[in-house]
Parts: sequence; structure tokens; C-alpha cells
Amino acid sequence: MKFSKPILFITTVLMVSIASCSKESEKSRKELLTDKGCWKLLKVEVLYNSANEFEDGTALFRSSQECKKDDCYNFGKDNSYTVTEGATKCTASDPDILKSGTWSITEDNRVLITEANNIKKYLRIETLNENTLIATDTIKSLTFKSVRYSYN
Repeated sequence: MKFSKPILFITTVLMVSIASCSKESEKSRKELLTDKGCWKLLKVEVLYNSANEFEDGTALFRSSQECKKDDCYNFGKDNSYTVTEGATKCTASDPDILKSGTWSITEDNRVLITEANNIKKYLRIETLNENTLIATDTIKSLTFKSVRYSYN
């Protein structure tokens, strides 16, 4: 009996330690967005009205040009966001801060809302972890119905 009490104690301590470690490593979506610092656009895809799968949308959007791929999308802990020009500018006279506004996440953690210049964007979050953000903007147009943005 003396032998089983220390083993029970050690087992309990280990279980509590493991449980507390796993809780500490779980980050909220807000923390994932803000802790990354600089999110860079990796690719833009479109879902055409006549299609069932996303296709490369690079040619359709200025944001997917090579000179935009080093721009930083920063989400502040105070719910502000900025898009800053990277080292490669599309035009030499472009300002360093391209856009600024506010952001939030819906209570169900499924939609990222950005607002700049009185224009709101509702981006459905498909993937969000420490290295990847994939979000889809539902756009009703004559040509396509959704745009997917991938950041790393």
C-alpha cells in the first residue's frame, strides 16, 4: 500500500501538469491574429459563378501583384489594423501606410470584419493558426461569387 500512494500522487501531478500546459497553448482567434505581427498575402483565388472550385485570381486583383506580396497586414490588440507597404513598392510614391481601420471577430469566431473608409468587409475564416490565415469574401457579381485570400 505504501508503494501505491506515491505512484497515485505522481500520476495526479502529471495529469494536472499536462492539462494545464494544453490549456496555455490554446490561443484565441484574436491572439492568433495579433501575435503574428505581419501577415503577408500569399495568394488570391476566385470562385466563378459557373464553377464549383476556386481558381487562381492573381490577374484580377491588384492586391495579388508581386509588389503587394510583401505588404504587411497588421492586426493590433486594440482592434486597429494597418496595411503597410513592403520593401517592393508598386509605385515609388506609394505611402508607407496603405490602409488603416478597425477589425473585429464575430462572437462565434467565424467571421473577421474589417472596416476602413466606411467600407466593411466580412471575411469568413476558413483557417487560422499561428502561420496561416485563409478567409473568404462573398461577393455577388456577374462573374464570380467569392474571393479567397491566403496569408502567411
